[in-house]
Amino acid sequence: MEKIYTLSLFVLSMSLQAQVQFTELESGDKNNPMDISYLVEPEMVKGTPLGFDEWRRGRVVNTSGDTSGYYLVNYHTLGDVVYFRTEGTEDLYKTDEATIAALLIDNNKGATNHFERVLWQNFAEFPENARICEVLFRTEGFDLIKYYDKVLEEYDERENIQVSRIADMDYYDLKVRYFWRPDSDSQYEEIDFGKNWLRDNLDKDQQKLMKDYQKKTKVRWNREEEVIAMLASIL
Repeated sequence: MEKIYTLSLFVLSMSLQAQVQFTELESGDKNNPMDISYLVEPEMVKGTPLGFDEWRRGRVVNTSGDTSGYYLVNYHTLGDVVYFRTEGTEDLYKTDEATIAALLIDNNKGATNHFERVLWQNFAEFPENARICEVLFRTEGFDLIKYYDKVLEEYDERENIQVSRIADMDYYDLKVRYFWRPDSDSQYEEIDFGKNWLRDNLDKDQQKLMKDYQKKTKVRWNREEEVIAMLASIL
């Protein structure tokens, strides 16, 4: 069941409020993986299909360029529907996603990450539907995005015979996927984003800049923010 009404959640500059129509979500079919009860606490499955294990504080930038106030945000990795919560409640809402230009979501390191909906036509092979992706780095000749995927893994008793019975259930496994394209006229291709791939896709001058940068800063390749900072310096 859905209830449609207007919430004054988005507070704009000069104390003006923008009215945004939300749909309140209510549980209807607990066997449906898109039902909200399944999202919050799926039965006999460890974890959830939501992109973030913990709801993150964030804002919306709408298509008119306005930025909202803060609320809690998450999204479903199967349908890539964005869900909203007001802080201090368990009520779930969704809105007309055609009005969302970007999501500005706080991470656990004190920074803000930029997310956008990427149309399925912009991917070479993946996926069938649009995806909510984090824009890691975007400049002329280099467009890098990241997708937080959740894969349902079936419990295999033969492989988990020594594991406590509490783990004897299917679970959602997080898989981080990177996609890259050289320009907006190309399609995103899934890549193994690392030192070797990056070196192979830079020209000779950029490779030299990367080498010099690494000598000065000792980039740790397991620290994504350090690699992105290097890209900002050499591209």
